[in-house]
Amino acid sequence: MARFARALFKKEILRPYRNQYLKWLRYSLNFGSTYRFVASDTRSLSGFIQSLEENNQTTMQWEQAVKAFHEPAFSSLLSG
Repeated sequence: MARFARALFKKEILRPYRNQYLKWLRYSLNFGSTYRFVASDTRSLSGFIQSLEENNQTTMQWEQAVKAFHEPAFSSLLSG
């Protein structure tokens, strides 16, 4: 998690966005441990989005999650 936070800082991602990315990282790690989420598999992203929908997340929150998911530092952490 600290490595991801440092990567976001180095890329000069604004603090509010860093906090969102960290939130989605925690959420996706939890999702992954429950559902065998694989960051490199696009089907995992659709399952992740479906989970957000089932948990009454807003469209804006889905967009935040997808944006975070596509951040290279995010994907590298989820891939191991």
